[in-house]
Amino acid sequence: MSDNRTEQPTQQKLHKAREKGQFPAAKELVGALQFFIVVLIVSRAMPGWWELSQQGMREVLLASFRRDWTQVDLIHHARRLVMGAFLPLGAAAGIVAGLTLLLQLGTTNFGIHLGALSPNFNRLNPLNRLKEIPKQNFPHAIQALLLLMVLLWIIWAVAREQLPMLLMLPLSPVRTGIVQIAAAASGVLWKSTMILLLFGVVEGMRQRLLYTDQLKMSKQEIRDEHKESEGDPQIKGRIRRLRRDLLRRRMMQDVPTATAVIVNPTHYAVAIRYDPASMSAPKLVAKGRNYLAARIREVARENGVTIVENPPLARALYGSVDVGRDIPPDFYRAVAEVLAYVYRITGNRSIAG
Repeated sequence: MSDNRTEQPTQQKLHKAREKGQFPAAKELVGALQFFIVVLIVSRAMPGWWELSQQGMREVLLASFRRDWTQVDLIHHARRLVMGAFLPLGAAAGIVAGLTLLLQLGTTNFGIHLGALSPNFNRLNPLNRLKEIPKQNFPHAIQALLLLMVLLWIIWAVAREQLPMLLMLPLSPVRTGIVQIAAAASGVLWKSTMILLLFGVVEGMRQRLLYTDQLKMSKQEIRDEHKESEGDPQIKGRIRRLRRDLLRRRMMQDVPTATAVIVNPTHYAVAIRYDPASMSAPKLVAKGRNYLAARIREVARENGVTIVENPPLARALYGSVDVGRDIPPDFYRAVAEVLAYVYRITGNRSIAG
């Protein structure tokens, strides 16, 4: 990975990775949890299953001594033994498989990628596989060796603790020996489960850190992604300028049709138009500040539009009314005074209303 990739992956980068089937790996954690489920089921259900199997076998043997069996009896008792012995095993296997699937989906945040099922002939290339062997298998071999050493130490520790009991096994009844061996095996399994769970949690955290580290982005990649999703700021700024210029040109084209231009007198200019025959209220057709205000005044002079100095009204209309909107009722009286003034100096009665 490049050294300049120091930023955490964005949500968009994580989403794209999931679409490509890239999920954080947690095989060791899933395997440890699967082993825990198996040990839990065996430790809790095995005694009852063993007693049920023994009872079924005793009943079959007793029934065989009472009378001769027919073919129907043989099929019936065989089916009973099989159902009694293997149906619980099948149910336990189904539970383990279902929970394992849920655990696998949980570690990937329920990510599913069917593209992995499509044929990829590059995987059949033996040269590629040979190149990947040292990178993939060496760390796993080290981990397996460490786990094996820990598990052997657990077996040795339990065997040393149970040594007096093991030495007395040849002199003990069969049932007692089986119970003692089962207890010792249960101790080994539970200690092994705790070690595997600890290793699985640590390895799962390490894999998630590696997954995030592989998806880290550079600052330039984040900027490019932002441009791709939000648009290039320079292009967006240019579009805004073009729209603003187009609006200004349209405003300047409407200034000659204005009834009056109200000015500040130099900083603000607002052009209004009113035709009593076709309009219910005066309309603001152009407005500007500083340079644009000077252009509006210039165009108004060139076309004989009356310019009225009213600084408060000019500033209020500039800040309150958008171009192309009717004048709000709050300004009717002030605008009416302006229109009456324009009538008096132009003699145009049509705008007096």
